[in-house]
Amino acid sequence: MTKRVQSLSNSSYSQGPTFHGVRFDIIDANGERWVTVKQLAEALGYDDHRALVNLINRRPGEFKENARVINLMMHENRRDVQRQVMVINAHGMIRVGMISDAPRAPEFRDCAEPILFKVMTTRMNSIMIALR
Repeated sequence: MTKRVQSLSNSSYSQGPTFHGVRFDIIDANGERWVTVKQLAEALGYDDHRALVNLINRRPGEFKENARVINLMMHENRRDVQRQVMVINAHGMIRVGMISDAPRAPEFRDCAEPILFKVMTTRMNSIMIALR
């Protein structure tokens, strides 16, 4: 996947669903909803989120519209810093669940699609859904 870095000028956050103790932070940016690949990797049981980044990068055609690298302001050590972060939308999350061989991917496939699609496409400040 070509590294496309976008600055998101109109972004906000809300808490989304939880899967195996990982609560997804929904990034609502410029009318689209995203979660970080790092959070998805942690929820699926990857030891290192870069394994998921590599999986996505090896299949650029499948993730062209569903994953990207953005500049994201984060609060670290009492200060705001800008970081380049890979994010993925609901369709990309579903696709990852379908092709991943991570430890919790089968369980994710069983329950994620209808719930995550609803969460990622419903405009609400905060949706609390616990998958596990």
